[in-house]
Amino acid sequence: MSLDASKHVKYFQLCLDMLPSRFEEEDSNKLAIVYFSLLGLLLLRGKQSEDIVNINREEKIEWIYKHYLPDKSGFRGSLLYDLQLNQPKDSTNSDEYDVPNMAATLFSLQILYMFKDKRIMDRLDKNRIMSFVSQCQTEDGSFKSCLGRDGIAFGDSDLRHCMIACTIRRILSGGETPTFQDDINVEKLKDHIMQCLSYNGGLGGSPNEESHAGLTFCGLASLKLLGAELNPNEWRNTIRWLCHRQIQSQSGDDNNGGFNGRENKSADTCYSFWAIGSLKLFNMEHLIDQKQIKQYLITVTQNKFMGGFTKTSEVKISDPLHSSLALCTLSILGIPGLAQLDLVTMTPL
Repeated sequence: MSLDASKHVKYFQLCLDMLPSRFEEEDSNKLAIVYFSLLGLLLLRGKQSEDIVNINREEKIEWIYKHYLPDKSGFRGSLLYDLQLNQPKDSTNSDEYDVPNMAATLFSLQILYMFKDKRIMDRLDKNRIMSFVSQCQTEDGSFKSCLGRDGIAFGDSDLRHCMIACTIRRILSGGETPTFQDDINVEKLKDHIMQCLSYNGGLGGSPNEESHAGLTFCGLASLKLLGAELNPNEWRNTIRWLCHRQIQSQSGDDNNGGFNGRENKSADTCYSFWAIGSLKLFNMEHLIDQKQIKQYLITVTQNKFMGGFTKTSEVKISDPLHSSLALCTLSILGIPGLAQLDLVTMTPL
């Protein structure tokens, strides 16, 4: 039972350089693909014979900045949106279809942060970006994913975007006390997150929704980013619920040792991170069966042919998200040679 690091390095390189045609529909998520692939490579940097990440580093950084909108409010999800249909050449305004996106803005910041771009604070308007983020906050404290040119926020609204907003705020403030001209309403956000806490200890995407391991991580990480102390004694139900996401199969099938995201669901590679990462925020990761989850990831979902990790044992193709989150899990569990992970910014230390 071993981690095939060399294949994983080649897999993430392939994801950054060239993808199969079936990924064309993911063009609007291209920054997410870059982020998860780069995260995976940096977690594996101790297992690489050369500094792959920094090859053509400046060219890669400039490509990220091409997604920064002319009005400096945030980043677009794809260069396809750079239409400039109704704008004169060299305009500082964007077209009505080319709007800032919360997720794309975070992925861009994380990528630049991982590239250690020293010019990031000179090239970005921190106050303008945080003005965009604050305008995405709704009356109940939650966040929408996009901001229209009419100043009205729209799109999905769940705990994912709460964590995105908090992480953008942390990166732009450099870990210092934020002093932005327009900041988010922290107290409203905290209240909203606690409203998402369910009877069983997990958190749902919104109040009164089913508990979900991924959204539980988003809620807990948001509280951590906002400076809250996560006292394990005050979150016993949550810790218990997270531990119960590990599947103990009596029949010894492929789910054994893995984690699910909700009750009565099958194991999925990414939930190993969402659950164990949440426990790590409490320093309670020792409560789960670490040997079994290592075995699940390395023997069941590790792709032995092309590298990377698959979503489940039934899926045969790896993807960057599940592959990097599997490595994040193994990093938390102390697999030798993997870099440590900063859970609040989701970047390697």
